Amino acid sequence: MFGRLHFLSVVTKFLAAYPELAVGLMLTDRVTHFIDDQVDVALRIGALPDSSLVATRLRSVRHVTCASHDYLTTNGIPTTPGDVVHRNVISLRSVSAPGDWVFVSDGAEITVPPKARLCVSTIERSRH
Repeated sequence: MFGRLHFLSVVTKFLAAYPELAVGLMLTDRVTHFIDDQVDVALRIGALPDSSLVATRLRSVRHVTCASHDYLTTNGIPTTPGDVVHRNVISLRSVSAPGDWVFVSDGAEITVPPKARLCVSTIERSRH
């Protein structure tokens, strides 16, 4: 989703500036293997595994916990990060979103294992 929303326009501008070049753009939520997938450059979101590759941090990613009005009306509003343990949640599972949720409260990190009844690999909203 990030690639379609943000990176595709950068690539099209690059191609306009350098008409003699061609780009094969692979957009995926999985970690690619440079040699096997014939990748020269990658933009990754999330923690990087140890390797001999050279990486440069471009930005930080902020994860957001949210709920629909209907869910909160039915189940009540959580008051502490630990309340997530007792809720049925939809969890994003990707390279950039680990299984446990990490909250910061009063400067301390609180790790919560959510009870995810539904795990999704993308947060794109359906337009049906």
